[in-house]
Amino acid sequence: MSSVPEVTLSDVTSKATSLQWVYDFLRHHYGCERTGCDILTRFDILERKPGEKINSYWSRFKGFYQDNRIRKDDILTIDGKKPTEDEKQCRFSKSTELATFLHMTHPMLPRKMAQIFAHKLETQDLASIQDQVLARCQALLDELEGSHATVNRMNYQQQRYNNYRPPPPRRQTQRPFQRSGGAPSRYRTPSPARTPKHPENYCFLCVKDGRPDAHTHFLRQCPQLPKRARAM
Repeated sequence: MSSVPEVTLSDVTSKATSLQWVYDFLRHHYGCERTGCDILTRFDILERKPGEKINSYWSRFKGFYQDNRIRKDDILTIDGKKPTEDEKQCRFSKSTELATFLHMTHPMLPRKMAQIFAHKLETQDLASIQDQVLARCQALLDELEGSHATVNRMNYQQQRYNNYRPPPPRRQTQRPFQRSGGAPSRYRTPSPARTPKHPENYCFLCVKDGRPDAHTHFLRQCPQLPKRARAM
């Protein structure tokens, strides 16, 4: 208990009946009591950490399953009743646990192991060759996600960057028969309104009526044309 300064020693020594009681007491104290939900969140809890070695990951993986199996007088009941004996792991469960571990370590590991141990697995179950499978895991994992793969990806990206050439600048389009350096074209821009420069081009209707704005427009622009057309 000297490793747990947050817990008073007297609270444990006066009530403890076994090491399991101490373990359950600490889990209750830190708010991580065992519940039926643990098995549903095992994929999040058991997710392999980046760079975690096979031996460390397998110990953590195996410990999770051992901790969540039903034990005698367990705090979790089975169909509303307390269990009377420890649960024994069946053979199928052991093989399934190993297969799940391989998949969570790397999705390609189960297929690789099936290819390597295909001859032995024809007559044996997966749990029978567990030690041989775990012995090959680290080497295969290094091949699947080793440093050489990262280096190759970096070299490829660097090569693409070194070979990159910016696109050539686009040439400005020039209208036919347009002189270089001429006035820029007005694409879809209305022409400015023109006004007559000579008196003979003034709007003669406005001149006849004595309007002072006769010099500001030609006859075709006269605002009186629609009125006169209606009058006719």
